[in-house]
Amino acid sequence: MTPQVRAVPADARPEVLFLCVHNAGRSQMAAALLTRHAVGRIRVRSAGSEPSESLNPAVVQAMAEVGIDLANQRPKALTDEMARAADVVVTMGCGDACPVYPGKRYVDWDLADPAGKPLEEVRIVRDEIDGRVRALLTELTRDRVKAGRVRARAQGKQLGRPPRAQPVSEHPMWPVVVAALEAGHLNRAEAARKLKVRLATLNEALAVIRHGGSVGGGAGGAAGGG
Repeated sequence: MTPQVRAVPADARPEVLFLCVHNAGRSQMAAALLTRHAVGRIRVRSAGSEPSESLNPAVVQAMAEVGIDLANQRPKALTDEMARAADVVVTMGCGDACPVYPGKRYVDWDLADPAGKPLEEVRIVRDEIDGRVRALLTELTRDRVKAGRVRARAQGKQLGRPPRAQPVSEHPMWPVVVAALEAGHLNRAEAARKLKVRLATLNEALAVIRHGGSVGGGAGGAAGGG
C-alpha cells in the first residue's frame, strides 16, 4: 500500500542543497535519495562548484540498482540563487571550493569520492549516503512538526484552548523505536507498548514520516511497499 502523505504547501517546505565539486557522484546520489524518501515534503537540489560534463557511469549504474534513474541527469553549476534559497547546505568534500553564505546551516559529510572506483565500492558509498539522507530527513521532519506544534499551542493559548497532548514523534524514545522497526527488531504492537500509545496513534505517526521503504510489520500490522 502506498503511504498517505499530507500535502505541504511549497513555501512551507524546507530546502536542502547537496554540494560537491563536480556534481557527478555523491551530491547527485544524495539528492535523488532524499527526493525519493521525502515524497514531496522537502525541496531538494544538487550542484557543483566545478561541475563535470557528465555523471560518473558507475554512479548511474549503482542508483539504477535501487530503482533510481539518473541517466538523463547532468551536473549543474552552483548559483547564488540555489545557495540563498537553501535552508540546509550539505557539503561533500569540496572544502574551500564550496562558498559559505551567512545564515545558512552547513553540514559536512565526509564521504569517499566514487570517481574512478569500481561498482562494488560505489555501492558502499551509495548505501552510506542513503543512511545519512534518512537521518537528515527524520531530523528535518521532526523539526518542522515540532515548530508547527509550538505555533499551534501558542495560538491555542491565545484563544484560551487547552494545550494538546505531546505527539508521539516528540517522545524521547521515538528515534530509537523507529530504528528498531526499520531493523526488524520490533513489530508495531511492541513499539506502541514501548511508547505507551495506541497502535492507531503509532500507525498515524509512521504514515507521516515513512520514506519509501517498509517500516516494521509483524503483529502490529504490515507496512506497505514503497
